[in-house]
Amino acid sequence: MYGSKLTPSHHTHSSIGEICLVALGFAVLALLGTYPLVIEAHRALPNDLGDPVLNAWVLAWDADRIRHGLQGLWDAPNFFPSSGTLTYSENLLGIAVFTAPLQWVLGNPVLVYNIAVIFSYVLAGTGMYLLAFSLTGSRVGAIVSAVAFAFLPYRVAHWPHLQILMVGWMPVGLYALHRYFDSGSRLALLGFTAAFLLQSLSNGHFIYFFAVPVTMVAIAELFRNRRKLKRLVPELAVAALLILLALAPVALAYFQTHQQYGLGRSRAQIVSYSADLVSYIEVTPTLLVWGDVLTTGAGERELFPGFVLLVLAVVGLAYGTSRSFNAIPWLTPRHRLRPRDLKRFRIRYVVRLYAAIAVVAVVLSLGPEPTVFGRVLMSSGPYDWLLATVPGLDGLRVPSRIAVVVYLALAVLASIGVAGLTHALAPRAALAVCLVLGGVTFTEGYAPMQMRPFDPPTNVDRHNATKWLTQAPPGAVLELPLGAGFQHTSNNVRYQYATLEHRHPVVNGFSGYSSRLMNYLSKGTSPLNDLNHLGQLLQGLRSLGVRYVVVNETLYDNESDAIALLEAIQRNDRQLV
Repeated sequence: MYGSKLTPSHHTHSSIGEICLVALGFAVLALLGTYPLVIEAHRALPNDLGDPVLNAWVLAWDADRIRHGLQGLWDAPNFFPSSGTLTYSENLLGIAVFTAPLQWVLGNPVLVYNIAVIFSYVLAGTGMYLLAFSLTGSRVGAIVSAVAFAFLPYRVAHWPHLQILMVGWMPVGLYALHRYFDSGSRLALLGFTAAFLLQSLSNGHFIYFFAVPVTMVAIAELFRNRRKLKRLVPELAVAALLILLALAPVALAYFQTHQQYGLGRSRAQIVSYSADLVSYIEVTPTLLVWGDVLTTGAGERELFPGFVLLVLAVVGLAYGTSRSFNAIPWLTPRHRLRPRDLKRFRIRYVVRLYAAIAVVAVVLSLGPEPTVFGRVLMSSGPYDWLLATVPGLDGLRVPSRIAVVVYLALAVLASIGVAGLTHALAPRAALAVCLVLGGVTFTEGYAPMQMRPFDPPTNVDRHNATKWLTQAPPGAVLELPLGAGFQHTSNNVRYQYATLEHRHPVVNGFSGYSSRLMNYLSKGTSPLNDLNHLGQLLQGLRSLGVRYVVVNETLYDNESDAIALLEAIQRNDRQLV
């Protein structure tokens, strides 16, 4: 019943049929919210041709390596002669385990990437529904909060970043963790363990950021179940050990590569990608409703969660913390729940827990030097303290991404707010409220999706070069031009993507880091610009194992520059093409 009372969390678990129906509903909403992605999924990518191309390539590379038992996984064919180059960015293995079969069957990395984008919405919505319904017993509250979480305005700003869109394992994991404490089910604990691993292997930032709500929930639940500590603590320790053992090879690969090449993020970089408190009312300008109303945020700072979600979260906070519902009579027009009912329904406990999670996540999102309107509040904040003590945290560049934990907590609070507003309503009235609130939250997070055609064979020269390399003997490749600015990204990500077809390693690459050789060749005083001494460069490249140099004439601004470079290469070394 839509208008049923709040019920204890251990009585409110969704059936398989209900979950499938919810997932189907979110699939339909995802197709609508990302249109025209569905009709261009086979040949175009959302937003731009930078990170989406990179992530499509990573998923395809992962699929290839999964087919070969993960052999050589970390040594991706970019940034030759560097090793471990998959660790220069997200490995996306938590996504690839689902998309690999699609890669093998469809053979279209662009289409598979777009399917994963759609799936990210379905997972986020369905996961939040499970969590919210289990905590409130209100389907109306669960649906509204799930729509708000799946279609956050924040997601529009991160259309190019599949690893951030794939945040739905967080509510799934917390749902399983709560269920474990409620029922003692080891199967639920195993479900949490799997969800944590999938979330961690989808986005390295979330290994740490998801650990924040998990730790807070675990501590709160252990305190609430302190009479069962002798059973709970060993089982949780085993789950933690399984997670550590599963992630250890991944962490080791990243550690070794970053140590070998001196990769890392400076404190200044981390500060620059931290949120300002005002970031939570800033948006990306493409939003249909809020784009022209609120201030545009700088990169990674468009953190506005949506007006309705904020209001409903405040209502949920008031609902769960009031000593008596008589203080807010409009929440319960038909019935008065007595204060003792709060304990039975655990609403007050859930509200306080998730309000605390939201506060902690907001503080951490402000980074090492918390600011408000650009004014530094502390020269060294809580995030800075963690940087000094938590291994590997200094490898994360963007503290503001923990905002997804803020949204998760707000969604839980909002579900309680909706439950409080509707639990005394007739089913039809509650359904009407659900449709209105769900529609508004969906609209708040809507923006027209821009699709960018990506079809490498449309460039005749690029197609011919790739076809020629496919037939050529093994050997590393340097493709030119490298370009400058956006052209540098556009060129090199396409050269990298082409390795999926011709199978040669390339000096070129586009990722979270770059290689020393690429930096050397791309700088303003690049030896590629000194044609009189080009022979020395070619000799050095040959000593490293580079066998082919491909000059894509049509990608040069001045064709005469390409011709001059090609002639210089042929003049100096007839064995390099």
